[in-house]
Formats: sequence, C-alpha cells, structure tokens
Amino acid sequence: MRLSIWTLLLFIAWNAAHAQEARYAYPGAIHVHTTYSDGSGSFKEVAAAAKAAGLKFVITTDHNTLLPFQKGNERYWGSVLVLVDAEVTTDSGHLLALGVPGSFKWDATTPQPILQAVRKAGGMAFIAHPMAESWRWTDWKVTGYTGIEVINLAALVDDDLRTAMHAKAPRRSLNELLKLARLYASKPDAVLNRWTDNPVEPELKLWDRLLSEGKKVVGIASVDAHARIEAGGKILKIPSYRQAFEAVATYILTPKPLTGNLEQDKALVYDALRNGRLYMAYTQAGSAPDFGFTAREGGRAATIGQTLKLEKEALFRIFAPKGRSAYLRLIRNGREVAATEGPALEYRATQPGAYRAEAHLVKSRKRTLKLPRRVNKETLGDLLKKRPDALRPWIFSNPIYIEK
Repeated sequence: MRLSIWTLLLFIAWNAAHAQEARYAYPGAIHVHTTYSDGSGSFKEVAAAAKAAGLKFVITTDHNTLLPFQKGNERYWGSVLVLVDAEVTTDSGHLLALGVPGSFKWDATTPQPILQAVRKAGGMAFIAHPMAESWRWTDWKVTGYTGIEVINLAALVDDDLRTAMHAKAPRRSLNELLKLARLYASKPDAVLNRWTDNPVEPELKLWDRLLSEGKKVVGIASVDAHARIEAGGKILKIPSYRQAFEAVATYILTPKPLTGNLEQDKALVYDALRNGRLYMAYTQAGSAPDFGFTAREGGRAATIGQTLKLEKEALFRIFAPKGRSAYLRLIRNGREVAATEGPALEYRATQPGAYRAEAHLVKSRKRTLKLPRRVNKETLGDLLKKRPDALRPWIFSNPIYIEK
C-alpha cells in the first residue's frame, strides 16, 4: 500500500513522543494451571515454555489454592517472572484473585464476600471467562471487581469443541477428539489459527456495556492454559503450554523496565493490571510489541488506561506495531467513531467517554474491504459482519477515558 507523506510524518512523530514517555511493553500469560491443580505441567515446564514463546511474565492461577506460593514457586525462573495467584470457584462462576498474599484465605462461596476479601487483602479480582458456555459468570450485581477476561483461549477452544466434548454419544466425542489430536499433531498452527480467529463479540459487547455505564473495567487476555484435554482415559496436551503462550498475550505497559528484582517487578506488573495499562493481542496472528494509542489536548496527554480531561477537543492517535498496515478502529462506549486502513489513525473527539482501539489484519489482499482512510458512514464493524472472511482480529486495547 502507498502511504501518504502525512501518515509517515505522523508515524515518525509518534515514535519520538512514544520514546519520551519511557514506556515499556512486556508480553505475558495470565491464567495458567500447573500440576498443583488440573494442569499437566510443572512450574519448571511452564517457565521453559514461556521463555521459548518470548514472554516476560506468567501468572499462575491454580484452582482454589495458593500452595505453589508457599512452596516457593513465585520467583524468577531464569528470565521469566512467575507470579502465583489463584482461581477461586464461587456460586456464580470463577474469579481470578491476583496480587493477594500467599496467606490469603477465603471461607465463602458467594462472590461478594470473596471480592471484598480480595480487595481487603490488597489484591484485585478479574471475572474469568464471563461469557463461556460451560463456565459463564451469572451475578452481575456484584461490585469490587477490577476487570474481566475479554479473551480466554480455553473458552475459545471449548466453543470450537463443544459439539464433540458434550455430545450425547461418547464414541462420537472420542472420535472427534482423536481426529483433532491427529490434525493438531500434523498442523498445530492451522488449529490454533482457527481457535484465535475469533472476534469475541459477546465479551466485547459485555465489556462495552459496562464501560458505557461509567465503570472503569479492565479487560485482559488470558490463556487459561492446562495443556490437558481428557479423551477416553488419555491426556492430550492440546494446546501445549508453549503454543498457548504463542497464541494469546497480554502486553502490560510500565513506566520503568523490568530489572530482575522480584518485588519491584511484581509491583510493576500488578500496577499495570490494576490500572488497565495494557492491551490484548492474538499473537498467533503476529507479535504486537509497539502498538500505540494516545490522546492529547494542548500540552496534556494520556495513553492506555489513563484519563484526560476534555476542554475542547482531544486528538486520538492509533498506531499499528512496526508501522504495519492494519484495519484500525476507534470505539467510544461501544460504538465505532472512526476506522481506517493503514499504519495509523487520527481522530478529533469532542465527546467524553471510554475510547478503546482495535487492530485487524487482512487475511488476503484478494478479499480487501477497500475501506476509505476517513470515517465511513458504514462502520468497519458493519463490514466485518458482512465479510467475516476478510479480516482476522489482532489487538484490543484498554480504554483511554475522556472526562469533562
């Protein structure tokens, strides 16, 4: 694609401003199970898989236990920071209790007391797989949670396999799973591409509804990795930890670099999660280390997870990683306000709200949408519904909040 001089200058200017912010982006895996619950791998195996996948941090969340912390597993395993938290089972679904001390205990099954206990302990709670068919969250009257899983790889896998996994005929279920295992063994990328080519529309709709209600809800991408599917008495390591870690990632944004100091780096990771200083990526489609999303008015600026006070007009800019051409969307309170094809998008906003950014990749140039560079009367979201074969989802940012 031929780029305008304005677009190239815009990209260069953003890179300069981006460097001045001293912002560091680190990919990691959230929601990982080990042999301390229903995962197939040890901490050593999980850390090795994370290193091979290029991750900088992993957060394990074994079911209803913090025993891995008490056994000394929270530490740097080589170059990978491994933090230990828990996935708590409640009467309304599952919660990720993050940043809680190793001595944290809960004696309730109703969610509200657990949420209060997590917050009192200095932690934060994320609602796990909120729209999953098998493990859906049911109580939206609760308060005190920090965020929700917008992407959950295990839920995407379950959606794809539900017919086989929950078929009334066990033979059919086993045959389908074994067929999947054979395909996965020969063409794992094809299977993972199928699982991650998912726009997570129900989760985004839920998230946008919560944001439009004025709630600052952080969205995260989780792997929910087990490396374990049971079929006919056999354990299939589908997807493997490494392949799960290469398929989905949460990129945290920190003001300082990770240095290898456990306590300092742990604080940086949790601060980013608590404040929504992060974006989600289907890294199966491509790594996303330099994604940019900013808002400015006068001499004031905000980036992902931050708030900017609106006086007259805020200038939003979205930049695809490494200047790569993508279909970029700017969404305010669940409604698309701007979209373009290219490495950058610029939009002047005059209304308050929660603004988040998306990037989608073209599957085939033969199927291009030929979207104009400026806002179109027909939104990119409308076109995506008409042409789901043309693009694949890639990046979803947390919001920048514009307030009067």
